[in-house]
Amino acid sequence: MHSGATTLARHPRHLCLAALATGLALAGRIELAVAAAALAAAAIVTFARPASPVLVACVVALLPVGAVAGSARLQAIDASQLTRYAGMFVTERGYVVRRERESFGVSRVRVKVTTLRAGGRRLNTHELVQLRVRGRSPLRHAWIGDELEASGELALPREGAGNSGYAAYLRRAGVHTVLHAERVRLTGRRRGGLAGALDAVRRRAERGVSVGVDGPLAALARGMVLGADEDIPDRMSQDFKRSGLAHVLAVSGQNVTLLALLAWPLLGAMRVPRRPRLWAVIGLIALYVPLTGAGPSIVRAGAMGIAGTLAALAGRPASRWYALLLAAVVTLALDPRAWQDAGWQLSFAAVVGIFVLSRRLTERMHAMPEPLRSGTALTVAATLATAPLMAFHFERVSLAALPANLAALPAIAPVMWLGMLSAAAAQVSLAPAELLNALNAFCL
Repeated sequence: MHSGATTLARHPRHLCLAALATGLALAGRIELAVAAAALAAAAIVTFARPASPVLVACVVALLPVGAVAGSARLQAIDASQLTRYAGMFVTERGYVVRRERESFGVSRVRVKVTTLRAGGRRLNTHELVQLRVRGRSPLRHAWIGDELEASGELALPREGAGNSGYAAYLRRAGVHTVLHAERVRLTGRRRGGLAGALDAVRRRAERGVSVGVDGPLAALARGMVLGADEDIPDRMSQDFKRSGLAHVLAVSGQNVTLLALLAWPLLGAMRVPRRPRLWAVIGLIALYVPLTGAGPSIVRAGAMGIAGTLAALAGRPASRWYALLLAAVVTLALDPRAWQDAGWQLSFAAVVGIFVLSRRLTERMHAMPEPLRSGTALTVAATLATAPLMAFHFERVSLAALPANLAALPAIAPVMWLGMLSAAAAQVSLAPAELLNALNAFCL
């Protein structure tokens, strides 16, 4: 009790952030937020003596405020102009914003629609639609940012065989309709402005990590470094899932942390002072998030990566937990239902496990040399912390997960670092990227 009271007295901002995050997670449930506020106030008055009236007032206010703000955000996410056209034959024009894995011979991309024509009516919008085309289609050659025109039946997302929860996943991503296209045409145009500039950087980066590398390994490199995992062969993807290495195939907090660890010494070698170096690293992470598609999971990874970077550089437990709570607030403010996603839960559980267990594990592994000792401790801590969630969501835990992650540990960081350097070099020329990939192919 005394320890808890001391923590509250020294770090009231942590409690305020936790209250706001809890309120956001209770979006649409104002009565629960009010009840939680009353319980939190009673707990503070009971255990944190002397209780700060300001702290009690902030907690009592932030829980319902978070719930109200979250409800408003959910209304914005769930709003759709296109659902009333479901069941109709429509023609849409828009820009590709995300490529997805082909499934059962159906190519899929996510499109931000600019105009829709249906029954003689025309609608200008900026809504996301998933576009599906059966068989060979121009979608296989579409880059993010390419403009296309497609015609077909517009429908509401439905759950499919082996796809439980997929419709809910699309709705959380802001996709409320699916176009089953009969005709697709790339117009040859691309987005302009800042988004178009990012598209060009992304195209060069994908070419950079792929040049000189065989097909499946090139797809693996794009997935690991840039989150573009749609071309990874199904058999390879299944192997990674069964061995507990599926997290390697998608952009995660690990990616952005490795980006920070790569940039920090390079900037140091350029004699950049510590504070500007810190902001430069955060800026690189902020660029990396939209570069890898800015999907919900990648936004979460960016928030977690910035939190991890700030925590690592601050070096204080209080700062680590504050950064983690701040990341929770950011992700829940963007999507109050994010906590229902298994990926969100696994990300936060892994970080909590690292915060709680990694230092003790590192101390117990004193016989191992650095950096192997720290890497092993982080891997073990994250694996142990996420195992219960893996069992709950997927009804199985891979017995190979821990040894497989430990075996892959020496290769993962080099793959990321060489791939990131290749992506950066490709912004100027593919020649140095090809040289870097010759080494990276071995690690892949």
